Amino acid sequence: MKVPSAFISYRWEDEEHKLWVRELATKLSSDGVNAVLDQWETAPGDQLAEFMESAVRDSNFVLIICTPGYKAKADRREGGVGYEGDIMTAEVFTQKSRRKFIPILRGKYWNESAPSWLLGSYYIDLSDEPYREDGYEDLLSTLHRRREIAPPVGPAVSSVDNDSSLGSGSISASFDSTEWQRIWKTLIDRNPHDEYLTDIGRRWLKSHPEGEQWVVVWRTLIEWNPHDEYLADIGRRWLKSHPEGEQWVVVWRTLIEWNPHDEYLADIGRKRLQK
Repeated sequence: MKVPSAFISYRWEDEEHKLWVRELATKLSSDGVNAVLDQWETAPGDQLAEFMESAVRDSNFVLIICTPGYKAKADRREGGVGYEGDIMTAEVFTQKSRRKFIPILRGKYWNESAPSWLLGSYYIDLSDEPYREDGYEDLLSTLHRRREIAPPVGPAVSSVDNDSSLGSGSISASFDSTEWQRIWKTLIDRNPHDEYLTDIGRRWLKSHPEGEQWVVVWRTLIEWNPHDEYLADIGRRWLKSHPEGEQWVVVWRTLIEWNPHDEYLADIGRKRLQK
């Protein structure tokens, strides 16, 4: 099996950040990925522009370490980050190879760390310190092309064509199974703007107002539809009715990432800290 290569694009912000990037590259290398890092590949006298061009062009993937500093340079097309941004966006435009470019959140908030051209993208969250292993495993499975895929579609069942089968009772019965949940999430991650999948997800939220799975479904939908007022509103209502537990933090953080200047969200976050 061919070893995947991944070029790491990041901003030289400080020694701590450079060390974090190097440690990530080292971990990827130990897990079967050819991590292409300027700290290892370049030396005085090298043509840096040539290195950046070939690294982006020849690697199977490009890992984009998103921080506020990276965003500022990329959006203004300044320095090495800006030059790499030109190369990457040109390749996306000409070759339609968007999945080659994997955003990794290292900053605190996504919309404050991601370059404009990446804002609507599915990203890997490695912002925690230390970062969560499930985020790293998501990255690794992508690089090794072993992400879970949907099972083959079986023969059509006549009742599926009946709109009544999409009622809350039918959804309630089927979505309670782990397999149905996994299939729905896999499909909507690959087809985030599919109206049918979005619709049954919304209906499920109405019929299942409690439990961890509510948060999973809600978060999946709002990450693909961050400006959807209905999803934001039911997220706020959920925070009011579920003031305790880890899931409160998950919902609050998801909302404030997309609404960093929202006074209500900031206020309830402060009150939570005082508890």
